[in-house]
Amino acid sequence: MRLGTDTLSVTSWMMGTGGTPVKGEGATEYLATDRHAFTVTSVSADGKACTIREDIATRADKNGMSDSQSYEYSFNEQGKDEQLVYRWGGWKRVKDEIAFTDELNDWIEKNPDLWHENYCYNGTRLLDENNRNWLLVPGATKMVKRYSKINIRFGIRQKYYDFSF
Repeated sequence: MRLGTDTLSVTSWMMGTGGTPVKGEGATEYLATDRHAFTVTSVSADGKACTIREDIATRADKNGMSDSQSYEYSFNEQGKDEQLVYRWGGWKRVKDEIAFTDELNDWIEKNPDLWHENYCYNGTRLLDENNRNWLLVPGATKMVKRYSKINIRFGIRQKYYDFSF
């Protein structure tokens, strides 16, 4: 992790990433100045993949909008697991997303006005009824895995909210 490039916070830079995921133990995601607490819910046999779930963190102090914060943590039974893999020298979040095929991208380049008018391709609408999510349509869209970096340390569970932002 590089200060100023991968993180805005000296604390996050100093804490870095590391540790080994162990099922049932805590994990902390380091953002610019905030931290989020997770529980490791599963670990692969080789230790290079795991799932985490964000914990319910309840303020235990009465300090208000203060830097001095303490939390009590509980497992979030209704939470959603996030998949992580260790690749390219660091931990990455893995998400399945819908992406356009090369064929659709070529068609959009040639027909920008038709595309922006109704987001249809060969008579098939590609957006859901709320215009928020792309639909999986053979020949037009496909499922892909996206990897995004996560600054995480295993073996410690911390929550912190920076009120100055």
